[in-house]
Amino acid sequence: MSRARLAALALAALLPCLGMQAPPTAPAPIANADAPLPVRGINALGGRIFHVPQGLAFESIAPFLKPGDEVLLLKGVHAPFTLTDLRGERGKPIIIHGELGEEPARYPLIKAAAFGIRLVRPQHVIVRDLMVANGVGPLVMVEGEPNADPGAAPWEANVKLFGLRLMQNMPSPEQCGLLLRGVSRVDASNMSIRGWNLAAVAVERSQQCSVQQVVLEVANGLPQAIGMQVGQGCRQIAFGMLTFGPRVGTAFRIGACEGAPPDAPRCAEVLVSRCSVPEAKCFLSLGAAEKVRIEWNTVTDPTRCLWRAEPECGPPLEIQFDHNLFAWMPGGIELLCEVPSTVPAESVQLQANLWFSAEIPAAFEEIGKPFGVQLAPQVLDVDPRMEPKDASPREPKAQGFGWRAGLNPPPAGSRPPSGASAPTPPSAPAP
Repeated sequence: MSRARLAALALAALLPCLGMQAPPTAPAPIANADAPLPVRGINALGGRIFHVPQGLAFESIAPFLKPGDEVLLLKGVHAPFTLTDLRGERGKPIIIHGELGEEPARYPLIKAAAFGIRLVRPQHVIVRDLMVANGVGPLVMVEGEPNADPGAAPWEANVKLFGLRLMQNMPSPEQCGLLLRGVSRVDASNMSIRGWNLAAVAVERSQQCSVQQVVLEVANGLPQAIGMQVGQGCRQIAFGMLTFGPRVGTAFRIGACEGAPPDAPRCAEVLVSRCSVPEAKCFLSLGAAEKVRIEWNTVTDPTRCLWRAEPECGPPLEIQFDHNLFAWMPGGIELLCEVPSTVPAESVQLQANLWFSAEIPAAFEEIGKPFGVQLAPQVLDVDPRMEPKDASPREPKAQGFGWRAGLNPPPAGSRPPSGASAPTPPSAPAP
């Protein structure tokens, strides 16, 4: 240690004894890396904090963001933005979020145009607490390489979308709420989607993605054609704890083949678990899909069919239904399962499920029976007596089925009916 350093330490120790204080040490400067905005502080990850007021083009700061940086969009109305090549790191994601206010304008609003928020080739990014409204394309889009070959491996994004509110009240034929294209490891959760045109969520050429805990509400005058759509070539996609409003066209379309090359692989390893779907035209439509598991869902009062196989895209293979609750009003459904004769029964496996309407079993002659190979007895004679508020069955014998099974303990002494096993936790989502 140098003599000067020793002298400084000795002086610092001596000054308090003389009733004096050492001058305060100047704070370390915050590295700004020539960013066009002042740094407002340092977060717990060691990243810089930037504030973006309304009216500022967000793209101007995006090239300067580093792993761990945090961008706070202040209250107000913001223009749509595209962020390309954001590079966070594992444990140090780049965070983009909104300043929280009071209802009804709790989140900053992104006023969409061709899109609202577009992330291109992101890595380790979190987007949360924002409202996006009224676009002609996707309100939120996460995509890999825009010009990638259709057979190319998806971009490993590691993106989390949390607490977003997506709203649409204007018609636009190709508009959707959330579009994932050519990416892997994207998780969307705790969101609300109110109003859409083509699809609330569309997944294309992507892998290992999940959409969970989303509330979907319809808007008057819009088609709301499809809830969740998964295209051909996707793998390991999970949907869980989705709550639909009434009058959606098709709640889940899996294996959509439009625009896919002839040699595109089937959509595979898809999970639909613990969802509530009332009054949809069709709960599930299956195209070029295999290894699809449909479990612990509550589907009430469909108007066209419970599920169908698309002859132009199929046939589906290795489909399994397990512990679902299906209930409909007499005369309210056209067909139970709309399946072409080209689909073999062994391609669909039926574990224990509850099917109820006051019109069965007589109506089976007209609407058809549950399609598939029964691996466990189907429950056909238990009226679930549905609770309108949360679509839960009041009948104890029905409480082992549907989206709430196992979440609330059944009354003491109740047991599942013959052929129905006790509730178990749902299958794990795709990683």
